Amino acid sequence: MKKSIIIITLCVISVLTSNAKSILDYNKSTSFGVQFGAVDQQNDFGFQTLMLHLSIYGVYVDIGGWPRSHANDVRIDKWDDESCLMFHFGYQIPLCSWFKVTPVVGYYKHESGITNGYKWRIGNKGINNKFEIHDEFNGFDYGVNAMFHIRLNNKEDKPGYSLQLGGTYTKNAWYAGLGLDIAF
Repeated sequence: MKKSIIIITLCVISVLTSNAKSILDYNKSTSFGVQFGAVDQQNDFGFQTLMLHLSIYGVYVDIGGWPRSHANDVRIDKWDDESCLMFHFGYQIPLCSWFKVTPVVGYYKHESGITNGYKWRIGNKGINNKFEIHDEFNGFDYGVNAMFHIRLNNKEDKPGYSLQLGGTYTKNAWYAGLGLDIAF
């Protein structure tokens, strides 16, 4: 709680002491990056996921997931297996020049079950083992994304590049990573 109050206070001071810029001025950029995390973290640390994010003029989109480990395994066996897919979108709210918050909404799907190497077929991508789903969780997802920007050039009034350190926490997932922001 104390950390949030300190961050909000620093952002308010930064906005008040800087030139009064509008949200659109702070969002005149394109950013992209990669994040790694987990879905369904209610069970231990959850199942891993890899996310790609893109933001153009403040419109934020991320998409990601993780395929089944043994979907195309050539061995004859049975494996506990999982897969996930999710996406989110939102609009970035710059609290100051170096910190943006994005409320996000989206969809997630997480399946767990048995990949059965005894029941397989050959397709265009080679062997495809049958997946017998035991648990499936999917539905509406919501949360918040936070991005810290570290300027890579010293001239704040000029267009430039920023390194992004960010993270997202939603009802069903969490992930964090790096990105690059290119200001216009």
